[in-house]
Amino acid sequence: MTLAVDLTEAPMIGDVSDNSVRGPWAQNPHVLLEFDLNRTGFWPRTYVVTLLIVEHDNQDLADTFNEFKGKVGNKVRDAVIAAATSGGAAVGTAVLPGIGTAVGAAAGFLAGLAWDLVIPVIGEGLENEVFKPRILTLMMPEPRLNGNSPEIDRPQSIRVEEHGAVYDIYYDWYIAEG
Repeated sequence: MTLAVDLTEAPMIGDVSDNSVRGPWAQNPHVLLEFDLNRTGFWPRTYVVTLLIVEHDNQDLADTFNEFKGKVGNKVRDAVIAAATSGGAAVGTAVLPGIGTAVGAAAGFLAGLAWDLVIPVIGEGLENEVFKPRILTLMMPEPRLNGNSPEIDRPQSIRVEEHGAVYDIYYDWYIAEG
């Protein structure tokens, strides 16, 4: 027995929050992929679709932010540390003469640490979120029993909860006569 595996890449669907993309699906559902059930080969067969979901948000802003950070990030970081060091030293000296340098150094260190922790989080928050792939599988025992599968011609859904987003994706397996 020879195992045959075909890899087919479906076209990108686009922004499903845009009515111009999803609106036409109301009367004519989007066909993600088509499989030839009459193809020569052995039964049972398994059909697998892997959904790769990317939430496109603020990518242009993320690119601009990362460009800015690359060009002047270290200078701004150094300025933040210097300001915190100077301010900390002044406050420390005013509170208790002689500890200004130590307080300034601590304030500068904390400002640098805060910068190093916060700036990457801002960058990540502006980037697109790539979700864990979702796999949809249909097992077909043999051609004459395909219509009896509980997964065919019945609406199904998967829930995607990641990156603070919650999506319900509805799909079905449909056998077209032809």
